[in-house]
Amino acid sequence: MSESREIELVFEPLEEGGHHVYAPDLPGLHTQGDDIEEASRDAEEPGKLLKRREQLATSLRSIANLLRFELMTLLCRRTQDRQSAVA
Repeated sequence: MSESREIELVFEPLEEGGHHVYAPDLPGLHTQGDDIEEASRDAEEPGKLLKRREQLATSLRSIANLLRFELMTLLCRRTQDRQSAVA
């Protein structure tokens, strides 16, 4: 059910040394390190958390859609029951 995908990281050298790293597809993922390896390591955990947040949001949307469907089904049955009682 969960789909793994790559996260593009963009590394930019900083004037004062080190690198700034961010992920264009994951707003909010910004970090930096003294070198590319450190910046990459520092981006790994927030990247995992942001991907997990996306997965949870997708799951919540699915649950909400299922609940809407169930509610509509119950309302239709209730309407049919009332119509049957009147007839």
